[in-house]
Amino acid sequence: MLKLRYQARDLAAKDKSGTSDPFLVVTLGDAKQSTPTIPKTLNPEWNVSFDLPVVGIQSLLLEAVCWDKDRMGKDYLGEFDVAVEDIFENGQISQEPKWYTLKSKRKEEKKKKGSGISGQIQMQFALADPSNPSATPQDLLQKLMVMAASSPGLDGAEDIDFTRLDSNEQNDEDEDNDDNDLETSDETEDLKDLTKLDVSEKKKKRLRLKRLKKKTKARAYEFSGGTDVVGIVFLEVCKITDLPPERNSKLRE
Repeated sequence: MLKLRYQARDLAAKDKSGTSDPFLVVTLGDAKQSTPTIPKTLNPEWNVSFDLPVVGIQSLLLEAVCWDKDRMGKDYLGEFDVAVEDIFENGQISQEPKWYTLKSKRKEEKKKKGSGISGQIQMQFALADPSNPSATPQDLLQKLMVMAASSPGLDGAEDIDFTRLDSNEQNDEDEDNDDNDLETSDETEDLKDLTKLDVSEKKKKRLRLKRLKKKTKARAYEFSGGTDVVGIVFLEVCKITDLPPERNSKLRE
């Protein structure tokens, strides 16, 4: 079980009033949680905590997307993701709060100059096992590491020639974004440590994160493997009538 607490700072202003109405959606495997919406602020303190189950390798990638809520929809404020094992790589089951920088990972947003994605999300993580309250920290970490060891990218059959990742690396924006995902923004020492890592180790980490993302996306339409999905329904909305005469909240402001 993964326990989380949240707050944010310096978010982008999406409303004409110069503020936003932010909320955060967090996904871990099949589990998804959303914070309340805090109106008219760029520095929300949600003061909520979530318990998210870690039930398999599909639960090894945490994804967070921040939104600005509007009367008729929502605006994208950015996102980030992090591998769960990286959160606890220091060997502690209760982590200090850490800031993660929001980034734009949507092609339409990347094409816009000054797309308005800014700010950071602070998260505090803890690891627990409700089924075994007497489990020691070592037991919890060992269980997580065993699970991570079976994830994509660590088996010999999954390994690829990492030298192939060198081609066009400097010009590949997605590769740069993935490298940045390994970095948090509030500690210089972490950045220094990261630059000292062996190049092949960084590439392995980046590749594992990519594979976890692909596996997470693939599970959205799985018909087996422990999900509740049993089929896909295609729906076409042909006509809508009697909508209220209200305009988008942005236009009203």
